[in-house]
Order: sequence, then C-alpha cells, then structure tokens
Amino acid sequence: MTFNDKKMIIKYLRLLLSLAVSIQVAINASAAEKPNVLFIAIDDMNDWTTLFDDDNPIQTPNLKRLAARGCFFSKAYCASPGCNPSRTAIMTGLRPTTSGVYGNPDAWRQIIPDAVTLPQYFKRHGGYATRGAGKIFHHGKSGAGDPDNPDFEQFFKKLPIRGPGQNKNYNGYRKPPNRRLSSVGFDWGEHDQKMIDVDMCEWVEARMEEKWDKPLFLAAGIFNPHLPFYAPKETFSRYPLENIVMPDMPNGDLSDVGEVAKRMVRKEFWIWDNTTAAKPGSVGSLRRMVQCYQAAADFSDQMVGRLLDKLDESGRADNTIIVLWSDHGYHLGDKECCVKFTLWDKANHVPFIIVAPGVTMPGSRCDTPVGLIDIYPTLLELARLPAKADNDGVSLVPLLKNPDRKWDRPALMTEGPGNHAVRSDRWRYIRYSDGAQELYDHENDPWEHKNLVADPEHAEVISAHRKWLPKHESSGKGMSHLYMEPPTAGAGLPESGFSRPRTAVGGEPTKQSTPKSEEQKRDENKSTPAASKQTDSVKNASPVPRFHFADTLEEQEKQLAENPLLKRFRKSREKLLKDRHHPIYHFTSPEHRLNDPNGLSYWNGKWHMFYQGYPPEYPRQHWGHAISDDLIHWRDLPYAIYPGPERACFSGTVYIDHDTNRAIAMYHGTEVGTMVATSSDPLLLNWKKVTGNAVIPYPQPGEPKPEYNIFDPCVWKKGDWYYALTAGPKGGMQFRSMYLHRSKDLATWEHLHEFLENDRYSLAGDDGACPYFWPIGTGENKQHILLHFSHMSGGKYMLGDYDTDRDKFLVSDGGDFNFGAWGPCGLHAPSAYPDGKGGVNVVFNVNEGKKTDGWNRMMSLPRNLTLRKNGLFNPLNIEPAGEVESLRGEHVHVAEMNLPANKEVVLDNVKGNAMEIVANFAPQFGQTIELNVLRSPDGEEVTRIQCFRDRGMRILGNRTEPPTVVSIDSSRSTIAGDVIGRPPETAQVDMPSNEPLKLRVFIDRSIVEVFINGRQCLTARVYPDRNDSLDVSLRSQGNDAKLMSLDAWQMKNIYE
Repeated sequence: MTFNDKKMIIKYLRLLLSLAVSIQVAINASAAEKPNVLFIAIDDMNDWTTLFDDDNPIQTPNLKRLAARGCFFSKAYCASPGCNPSRTAIMTGLRPTTSGVYGNPDAWRQIIPDAVTLPQYFKRHGGYATRGAGKIFHHGKSGAGDPDNPDFEQFFKKLPIRGPGQNKNYNGYRKPPNRRLSSVGFDWGEHDQKMIDVDMCEWVEARMEEKWDKPLFLAAGIFNPHLPFYAPKETFSRYPLENIVMPDMPNGDLSDVGEVAKRMVRKEFWIWDNTTAAKPGSVGSLRRMVQCYQAAADFSDQMVGRLLDKLDESGRADNTIIVLWSDHGYHLGDKECCVKFTLWDKANHVPFIIVAPGVTMPGSRCDTPVGLIDIYPTLLELARLPAKADNDGVSLVPLLKNPDRKWDRPALMTEGPGNHAVRSDRWRYIRYSDGAQELYDHENDPWEHKNLVADPEHAEVISAHRKWLPKHESSGKGMSHLYMEPPTAGAGLPESGFSRPRTAVGGEPTKQSTPKSEEQKRDENKSTPAASKQTDSVKNASPVPRFHFADTLEEQEKQLAENPLLKRFRKSREKLLKDRHHPIYHFTSPEHRLNDPNGLSYWNGKWHMFYQGYPPEYPRQHWGHAISDDLIHWRDLPYAIYPGPERACFSGTVYIDHDTNRAIAMYHGTEVGTMVATSSDPLLLNWKKVTGNAVIPYPQPGEPKPEYNIFDPCVWKKGDWYYALTAGPKGGMQFRSMYLHRSKDLATWEHLHEFLENDRYSLAGDDGACPYFWPIGTGENKQHILLHFSHMSGGKYMLGDYDTDRDKFLVSDGGDFNFGAWGPCGLHAPSAYPDGKGGVNVVFNVNEGKKTDGWNRMMSLPRNLTLRKNGLFNPLNIEPAGEVESLRGEHVHVAEMNLPANKEVVLDNVKGNAMEIVANFAPQFGQTIELNVLRSPDGEEVTRIQCFRDRGMRILGNRTEPPTVVSIDSSRSTIAGDVIGRPPETAQVDMPSNEPLKLRVFIDRSIVEVFINGRQCLTARVYPDRNDSLDVSLRSQGNDAKLMSLDAWQMKNIYE
C-alpha cells in the first residue's frame, strides 16, 4: 500500500466518523425534540380535596402546585367507577361498552388481546423508552398483561401491603364475625410500616436519575388512598378526629332511587353496616374511617410532591408532559354507602391535571366536563404521534390551548352493562339496566340528594342527555366499538352523541384486518353445524362460543369429538397439569377459575356436575359441566348455561323431573333474579331458559320491596307443584331465613312463607347460600336434610322433618362441614343429590391459599351422607362416595407395630404426594396420635393429622364419654412465603373408648382430606414447597400406642 493510499483511507475514515457524529447529533436532537411523559395515577381519590376547593378537608398542596404549572380540569370523570374497567379504558382508549371490560374480575388482556396500550403505542410509533411502577393497570390476574407482549419495557410491580402483622389490624374488627373488616385489605389506621408507595417512588426517582438516549414514557402508580386507608402518624396530625369533617348524610337519601342503584350501594355493604353501628369515635367507626381516608389521600399528595421534586432536580421538567389522574372516586358515607361502584358524582368525579410545556397556560382551569377516556388521544397529539383511529375519546388539546372554548360533549360513565351516567355542565343523568332513571341539578344539589327525574319540567333535559347513552354495548371481546363524534361548535347537546359502530379493537392506526381464507372458514364451521355466539339483542350476552347439539346420543358424541371448546379444554388441561400443586384425581375447571359446584344430579345413567366456570375471554360465571359414571372420573363437556339476560350465572340446583322427563336448573341470575332453565337431551347439552327472563324477578322501580330475599335457590317437586327455596339473611346481620315459593309451570311463582321452624343452628350473620333440600334415611329413620353455605361460618347442614301439609321444615338437629375459616384453604359450598339408597352424595369446592397460574380451586372428593342413630356430635355418617378405590395403584402394607412414646417413626416405604392411606390404631393411646404426611426428610415441611382421645367438649348432664378431637395442622406445611396460613382445622368425633381409631387420608398434591371412623371429615389445602416433602411418619405423644395396620396406595391420574 502506497503512502497516498493510506492518506486516502484516513480521509475516508474521517469522513465516516464525521457522518456518524452528525447522525448521532441528529438522533439526540430528535430525542430532545420529543417530550418526555410523566404519567401519574392515583387510586380511589375523590374530589373532596383542596385542589377543587380550599374549603375541602383533604389537604393537597402538591396537586395545587402541579395545577399551577398547567391546566386543571375541574369536571373530569372516569369511564367506570371500578379500578380495572377505568384503568383499562385509560390505557387502551376503549370504553367498557367497546371492550367488554366492565368489572374488576374481567381479565382485560384476555378479553381484548389485540388492544395497543399507551406505552406500547409510544414505543412503536414514537421510539420511546417505557418504564412504569406501582398500580397502573389493575393489580391481580385481571390486570395482568401479556408476558410475550409487555406493556412496559421495565416495570416495578405494586408490592403487597405491609400490614401491621399477622392476625393484626388497626380498625379493631376481629374474625369472627367480621371476616372482611378484620383483613388487611379493609383495614384503616396509623401505619408504622414502610408505605408501598414510597418503594414505588424510590424506583421511579432512580429512573429519573438515569441518562436517557430516547424520550421516556414514565408511569408512576400511587396506591393510596385505596383501602387499606393507611398513612404515617405525622400525616394524621393534620386530621385530628374531633375536627374531622363528615360528608352530607341526610336520612332516607336512597328513597328516590331504584333497586339497581341500591344494589350498587350494597356491593361492599359490610363497611357501611359495621362502621355506622360502631361506637361513635371508636377505631371502627365511620368517623375514624373517614379520618383515615383523608390522611391516606394526603399521603398520596406527598408522593406527588416527591415526584415533582425529582423531576425538577433532573432538569427535564421543561421538556416533560405531566398527566395526573385518579381512576375513580369514593363514597365516604354519603348516599348511605362506603363504596366506589356507583354512578353518582362522588364515585366518578376525579382530579385530572395536564402540564404540557409550550401548550398549556400555567395555572389555567377548565370547567368543561371531560372524561379520562380522552387521555390517550390527547397524549398522542401532545407528543406529535400519529392519531389512533379506534380511540373512543377525543383529544383535549383544543381545551388545553383555550380552556374557555365551547365544548358540547358531555362525560359518559358506565358501571356494568346497561348502567350509564351522562354528566353535562349542570346535570347528571343516570339510566340503569332495569330502566330506572335519575337526574340531579349540580347547581343546586352538589351532593345529589334530590332525584328530579319525575319532574315533568325537566323532560327536555332528560331527553337531551338520554341521546348520549350507548346505542350498542359489548358483551365481550370486540363485540361493539362505539365512539363519540367531535363536538359541533354551538350545537348544545346534539341529537345523537354516539355514531357508527366500528369493528376494530386496538391494533395499529388504519390497519386493515386480513380476510379469512376459505380453509379457515371451513375449520371454524366443521366442528358443530350450529356453533354460534349469543346475539347482541340479549342483554349481558356472553361472547363465549356456544353450540347447539343433536337430540341423539350418537350424534352428540360425534359433535363432541370435533368440538373446538373441548379441544381448547384439553390443551388447557395439559398446561395446568404441569403445575406441581395441581391435583391428579380431584376435579378442577379445565380452564381458568372455578367456584361453587352447582346442580349435582343423576340423569340417563350418568352423574352430572355443574359448576361456576370463568371462561378466560369473559370471566363471569357460566355453568361449567362435567359427567361421570362413578363420581370419580370426570369428563369435560362444553359450558351448559351462559349469562344473558343475567350478568352472571350464580349458584343453584338441578332437579330431575321424572314426570316430564327433563332436568330443571334453578339458579340466581345476578342483576335480574331467579332463573330457570330446562334440558332433556341425552347429555344435558342444550338448555332453554324458561320465559327468557327471571321467573322470580327483582322488583321494578316504584314497586315495593318484597318480604322475601332473591338469592341462591333450590328446587324440588311435590305432587303437581314445584317448590323454590331462596336464601338470605333476615334483617341484615340477623338470623338466616329461607323463603318458600311454588309454581305449577316454572314460569309464574307465588311466595308462601318462611320455611324453617325451630332453627337453633344458625348464627347471626349466616346467609344460607347454596341450599340443597333432600330426603335422607330409610323406613322409620327418614328425615330431610338441608345443606347450605354461610359466607360467615362456612358449610352447614340441618336435619328435621318436612311437614308437607304446612310446607314447613321442622329442624331437629344440625352441624358443620367447616371447622375453621372457609377461606383460605378451606371447604366452601356444597352441591348435593340423593344416592337412591337413602343417602345423599355431596361435593364441595375447596378454596385456594396461594396464587396459581390458570387455575385456583378444586372440588373435594364426593362424600356420601347417611343418617346415624344416636349420634350426639355426629348425626351423620360421612364416607367417600363413588368408586374411589378404582384409583388405587401401587400398594404398601405396614403390619402391626408398637409406637414408642415421644418418638417419631418414619415409614421408609411409604412416600408420595398423591396417595390414599388407611391407618388403624388400637383404642388406647397416649395424649396424641400423629399421622404426618407431605413431610420433608428433615421435618422442615410437614402436614400433621392429630388425634386427641377424649378431649372434646363435655355436655352438662350427659354421662357419655367426651368425643375425640381430630385436626389437620398445616402451620408447617410449607416454607414458601406466598402461601396464606391458617389455624388448624379441628373437629369432634363420637368415639367410645373401646373403638379403634380409623383414619382414611387422601393426599393429592395440594389438598388433604381425612375421614375419621366414617363419621367425620376434615379438609385443608396445603402447598409443600420442597420436592422431597413426600415422607409419612407416626408419633405417639405421652404414652406408647399401637398401630394395628396401615395401607397406602399411589393414586392414578384421572386426567390421563
């Protein structure tokens, strides 16, 4: 290479270096031109702050400081007064009526999988780095995003609440009876632990300190003042209890509203009921709770101050858009409630501030009603990103530039399908799903005490607002897309606020969907000729695919073999079975969550079990369906009963009417009343709802409240009459009652009277959910049994005589199925049906104690109940039902052996986490016999089954021996920190002193069920964390004991 060649190469290298530097300078300049975004979310903050009015009690100097930098919208409203639907609307730009995300349990990402969220859009179309922390989306599974398509490049999740300590709280409530208010989630008080919002702020502040080579979209989610209402002691010093200002709470404030509004008020009734009944000024009183909310809101304002300080310190404030909002408000005793899920102003009116350097005028205030649904398009315009065609909102930039600009577009709010509020400058108009309406004049009635809807003077106002209500509503994924047209200057409230439906949900701007090929269309249609979705004409219609099946068993089986829903179930089960805690011989839902079993019944030679299933694309209760020949091996069938017109299909029963050769399902349809559906095909696949509406409906507006409750029902037949028993507490937290109706045609029902007499077995607060009423016993030893569930005290039963002349149940005995809290990890609701031999088979769902991916609860093994003569503590025999022995595999027998006192004996050949164990002990043993299962070799993890001979309660005046006490102690079952612990499940068993102890134990990965001498059963969920927690051991405490025999079987997998 010559010298001149080297000079030329050097020249070119310098030129390339210069070009690279120029490109980098251009990139940096471009990044500098794009504004950063600081996106601040607050949880549950209402409008009772000094941001809105200096005379308001909640001090928010930092919100005022932020408002002084930009534009404060004084009449801003959420899209929905619930965390999940409100945040989903903000982050996707889609209203609940578009997305189908109406409630907190709705898994938004599964319902609208193609929606593009704000941070995703900023990254894709603006080249932004995206970071987030705290509560931006709803917490829990319903707020989870797609891990394969994350919303933020980096995200610091909201931490769990740091409570005051295990089994402690500040508000003074204890369980029982206040299970909810005694939990951390509903606590309030001065908090001495680190607030989780501080952790969030620290993470966000660290991001602000970093060097950025891109514009940054940075989201900070402040959890306060969401329950629990916690704040540090120093914050409380600004809110002395004696000076606390209470909301305006006149008596009879709900006298002019309808039943749907009253049901919204009662969604978290336990807060209002207990705080108003507590001693005034006590830690559990309403005044103290309001004080704590005010302090919690004050603390969230302090977090806003921290973020602003750090932003100013970073030197980037002049090139940062700041948007601050609260997802919704909260009632603090006004409107006779302490809740957020209403359509009144206090639940929907929120702080909303935008600071846009160069656009907003510092200290400006806009008094025009706007919606948080407008945040998405507003930020896109401010950041100079391309508009997104399918946003439901409109850009507020014109108002930011001129807050006094004419703007005729009102704000729209939704709380569940069919329930909407329209807020204009002066008026709030509400229409509910049952047709009830409300109208409030905010110039003269800011607390909304007087409903003016009946005043003919306001007919035109009502008509003008009504036209802004949705014309279509989504019942699920992508069913309807509605938006509001931009306002026409000077047009007032226009004739029609909603325009054409659009089909796209989410996605890229102007992106067209790909037409389906003929092959795809054939694949969709070949499984079942009548595959369809419910039509939009049915209120609350489910978008989950439903199918009509043939009338013959042969044709039904052919259709089921190709059914796409069952294919989906099989694929889901394959995934679920990989979870080490998923059972192998207990039933679980094939997909997503499971709740109450419903309508256990026997039809055409098969057992049918229905249950509350939650399809992932529309996670509201549908009736799932499975069949079995033996009550053990279950086969999944498609969903049986779908929501519509009811919002969700809650609990109920199935009666097999041999007179008409049909199955009759009666269940509680939320928002409408008692529903009845019938089926008569071979596998009970096709169900038709009687009348298509509730047969025992909720009263219409203006109708008097009935003397009975409308709640979980059961149905039976006597002669030509069908009888319906509906449950519910009588008089709030008073004793449970049962209300009897009858009908000859299932469509028209008359109320008779209360059903129970001589009920000495209910506790104050029992609500009698999930009732099942069946005959039990044979010959002279024949009675009736009423099984039910109490949301306070768990599963229960009553025995007695059915007076068929008076249609009364004369209660003579009773007992429990739960022997501790039903949740976490405990037995839940029953579903029962006669076994045809004088007994009753029953199955329960069993609650979880740990978050698991894609599933949660399971069904217990079926139990057979029969009457037991002279059973003082145990009037029932309780044995496993069905052919459970068919599951037995590899067998180990342990012969008779002595158990030396105070020494643990590990059974070397007995190991496993899916076993049946039958252990027999001689009558005389020491203080305690222990059968330990799921034990790690070093004993770090162990589940203890303990028997205390003759240590139960004595009955005064009764000379019989005291009962034996048996417990499942799961306190050392796991070393994992994410499992919720519980006290031992403990029950009494009648056992004469000369009777051997027989334990029949079923272990299935995360559940242990123990049958004791055929007359008692205990259940608990456990979650061993160690893979070697497989051992079984025995121990006799105090004295020697004798094991007569022990047999153990490895159990087979019912899913293979």
